[in-house]
Amino acid sequence: MKKSSLIRAFIEKTASRNERNSNSERGRARALRLESLESREMLSVAPGSELFAAGAFAAYESRAVAAADVLDISGAMLDDAQPTFDADSSLSFTVSSAVADPSKLAAPANPRVTAKTDASITVAWDAVSDASGYRFVWKNKNDSSYTYVTLGASATSYTLTGLENGETYNWKVQATGDKVSFSNSDFCKTQTVKLGEAETLAAPTNPRLTAKTDESISVAWNAVPDASGYRFVYKNKNDSSYTYVTLGKSTTSFTLEGLENGETYQWKVQATGDKVSYLNSAFCATQSVK
Repeated sequence: MKKSSLIRAFIEKTASRNERNSNSERGRARALRLESLESREMLSVAPGSELFAAGAFAAYESRAVAAADVLDISGAMLDDAQPTFDADSSLSFTVSSAVADPSKLAAPANPRVTAKTDASITVAWDAVSDASGYRFVWKNKNDSSYTYVTLGASATSYTLTGLENGETYNWKVQATGDKVSFSNSDFCKTQTVKLGEAETLAAPTNPRLTAKTDESISVAWNAVPDASGYRFVYKNKNDSSYTYVTLGKSTTSFTLEGLENGETYQWKVQATGDKVSYLNSAFCATQSVK
């Protein structure tokens, strides 16, 4: 898409000798200067474009005109057929230039709590490429409006202080762009954190066998809210110790392979917390499968 910029056209005239002698207030326009009202940049258009069509400025109407890539026409004499303007005339109109709309930044990923006390919370997020800065917003869960904090491009964490123990707070963060090449991102998903002692997660429920062959076992369990991941452990029934496997928070199944046919195996799973707001759960009941 093309970007439309409001610009102002300044008409410069050079009066002829006869016009100067007659103190004429009108003269032949010799140059047109375009100045962006948004960026204050100087713009120019090519002779022959719609801008210079005869009568293009008649009635000083706002209109869209085609723009070239910055062509300097200072000093160019316009055709005799072109209209003339008062020396101090100026117009405001819209120019469609070949400048693309700003690209929308990606929302900050991996929002997380990194530290917590009875009166403070430290949070962090992953950096966003091309961001000019970040807008961090937070509130007590019971409040109706957020408090806004503007951060620099290198800021990927923030500490809230002076909070109330036992209260729940919401926060989210947005990447901000330069409004020329990049526009602001969406906010990340709203995060919730409660001050005070960390809560212990519930143990995974419904542990079950989903598939079995002579050499493999597939098992599953229900997801645990607020879990950061899972710890899956298994062993041959005759072994004294378990083998541990660390899984991500979206993983609610696992397949054991390379097992011995006819042997009995035991397994169980535990939800793991972030150790800030949530502590690890207990393991589910030990499951056996032959």
